[in-house]
Amino acid sequence: MPTVDEPIRESHGGDRGDLAWHAEFTEGGSFLGDDGLPPGGRRVLATAPGFLQAGMNYGDTRFGHALETLRPERARGRRCGLETLRADYGLSDLVLSPLATTATSSITSRTGTHTQFRTFVRGARLLGAEFRIHARDEVYAVTGRLVENPGAVDPGPPRAWTVADVQARIRELLALPEGFNIDVEAVVLPGVRMWAFRAAVLLYSPHPNDLRLLISNESLDLLTIYSASRNATAMAYEINPLRSATKQSFTLGPLAGPPYELRDGMADVLPRRGKRLRQDDDDFDPSEKEGGFDEVQAFVHARRGLEFFGDLLPAEIMNSPILRPVKAVVRDFRSPDQAWFVPSTGELDFGDYDGIRPSARSADVVIHELGHAVSHLVCDWTESQVVSVQGLNEGFADYFACAALGSPIMLDYVTNTLGGDRNCDRPGLRFPRGFRAEPHALGEVWANVLWSIRAVVGPAADRIAAESLHFFDGSSTFDAAPTYLEGADAKLFPGDGNEGRHASVVRAAWEARLPDR
Repeated sequence: MPTVDEPIRESHGGDRGDLAWHAEFTEGGSFLGDDGLPPGGRRVLATAPGFLQAGMNYGDTRFGHALETLRPERARGRRCGLETLRADYGLSDLVLSPLATTATSSITSRTGTHTQFRTFVRGARLLGAEFRIHARDEVYAVTGRLVENPGAVDPGPPRAWTVADVQARIRELLALPEGFNIDVEAVVLPGVRMWAFRAAVLLYSPHPNDLRLLISNESLDLLTIYSASRNATAMAYEINPLRSATKQSFTLGPLAGPPYELRDGMADVLPRRGKRLRQDDDDFDPSEKEGGFDEVQAFVHARRGLEFFGDLLPAEIMNSPILRPVKAVVRDFRSPDQAWFVPSTGELDFGDYDGIRPSARSADVVIHELGHAVSHLVCDWTESQVVSVQGLNEGFADYFACAALGSPIMLDYVTNTLGGDRNCDRPGLRFPRGFRAEPHALGEVWANVLWSIRAVVGPAADRIAAESLHFFDGSSTFDAAPTYLEGADAKLFPGDGNEGRHASVVRAAWEARLPDR
């Protein structure tokens, strides 16, 4: 570890590994940001138990003295400096040693010169201990926080680690590739009298993000990790305009900008005609009369579908070029009354139904087409002309869309029918004899089989269905389908003997949909 005379610093950059994009973002947390202020809405990805409550707050009287009141009458004729600060603000008993308070920046604006001071303990920054002296010919205000009891915050000598030790540990925690550079700084945490390492990791894929970590100096364990980047937001219908009277807010990942566009490492959406939506801020809420409205809907729903499939399928599938990013075209005048996955280009094309109902506005349609892209990657079904394969393809796509949204209804908005043109929970629906029918009709029955399993075992059915895809190919038949479900169940949820725990549920759901004898 470098000497304590100066904080440790390294440059950062490069690509990332498969890291923390799978971690769930949670809002909130009273911890220290780079600016020494509680960031509040920044997204905590992970935190050691109890860490955010362990003295990491600004009400701790051991930490410092808050200076927030503007008191110009106490500062007239004084020069800007620490002696002025002590005299004008009644802090003559302030003891700075063994702390070093240093002016780190100065900005001159129309309101005067604003000089920032930061406090260091044994050469390392004391997080949150910073203040500003504001002057225009004379000091007129001080804002920020001063340390008034240095002994309470000095943790003593730190444990010695090299920069390489800390960086290797962070690469291990975040699954970053060897050689990925990480910005590391030794810091002291207020209130808890604790040495730590503050690290910054800049990522570029699947979308730009700037992560911050605090690592224990004692053990190199993770104390907390959060995103310092701002997430974009978008207003979209939860499923479609027919089922929701109003839109709701969806949080997107950070987008590059300004200007901001609806594309990142997960999805890239644009209209068939005209310019893509572009705006100066990253809160997307165009009116329904604007062309960009359907771009927003498709972008939101494509990301929702990717998150759903990402929990079910291996990284080799989810990181394929077709899905990273998903390319979607909205208001596609070349695709009237339909939406479809185009294998040769990898695009999802969304046309308008009856010229007035854009299919991109319906989450069930967007995720259904995304399901076709997934089955294309896993099963290579696209070129098959076998009717059973086409029926399975449609059925899986219906099921996954409905499972992702928690509703069995399909195509209600685009066909303007409240019950939906297809339904995964249609009582009495059975396969025709010989499994001979139009592929979408066959698919609806197969989706009902899967939905019946889900009604009993819950989301475990999603995993079984997704895993079973690996057993299907371009010549598969419906006769083999339940066997593949049982095989996936046995691997995922082993039970007694060679069967999975849900084998009887799978068989019952299948037999209930067989043709009448």
